Amino acid sequence: MQYRAADMSHSMIRITTWNCRSGSVHARIAEAAELETDLLFLQECRPEPALSFAGDVLQQTVTSAKGLALASPNGRFSLSRLSRPGAPTSSIAAIADGPVRFLLLGSWTHPPAYRAEVDQLVAAYADVSATMPTVLLGDLNTGPALGNPVIRGGALFQRLEALGLVSAYHVHHGVNHGHETHATYYHSSSGNTPWHIDYCFVPSAWRERLRSVDVGGEDTWAGRSDHRPLTVVLSYP
Repeated sequence: MQYRAADMSHSMIRITTWNCRSGSVHARIAEAAELETDLLFLQECRPEPALSFAGDVLQQTVTSAKGLALASPNGRFSLSRLSRPGAPTSSIAAIADGPVRFLLLGSWTHPPAYRAEVDQLVAAYADVSATMPTVLLGDLNTGPALGNPVIRGGALFQRLEALGLVSAYHVHHGVNHGHETHATYYHSSSGNTPWHIDYCFVPSAWRERLRSVDVGGEDTWAGRSDHRPLTVVLSYP
C-alpha cells in the first residue's frame, strides 16, 4: 500500500484519532490512508505481530481481541514508546519526533473509571509533559449528546485546560462544550443517538497553529465503525 505523505510543502502536520470498533491494525491503517495523516491513533483494533509499513507502529493489547495502535504510516514521525506503572492499560504514550517534537498521549477510557483514567494518564507522564508540548487524544467516552447541552465530563475539560490543554475541535469551530455540531460517535442501541466523545487536546499555545479540525463524513465512514475519525491539521514554524 502506498501511503502518501501529508502536505509537507505547506508546513502542516495532520493528527487523527479513530475508534475503529474492530478489524486488524493493518486493515484499519489501510482504510485510514485516504486521510493522509501523519499520526494515527486507533482504538479497538486487533493487534498484529508484524506490520509492513514504512513508519513506526506502536501497539498495545487491552483485551484478548482488541487493543490500541499509534502509527506514523508515512514515516514522517518517529515514535518512542514511554511506560509508567501508573498509566491505564488502555493507553499509549510516546515521544513523537518529526517536524515538531512532543509528547503524545492516547487514551481509550473504560468503565467504571472513565474520566479518572484520563487524570491517571496525565499524572503518570507529568514529568515528561513539563519538558515539552503535549497532545492528548482518543475516545474518552465522555461528552454530550448532540442537541443536549448537558456536559458530561465538564470538570475534566476544565482540569485539562488548567494544565494548558484545549480541545482542538472546540477552539477551531468556536463552540463551547455541549454545543458541538459534529458527532464522533453513534450509539446504535438507542437509535443511533449522536454523541461527541472523541477528542484531540493540544497545547493552548498552539491555538494559532490550528488550520482545520474535521470529523469523517457519513458516506465514507458509517459502514466502518460507530465512531468517526477526527483529524486535526496544524501548521508549524
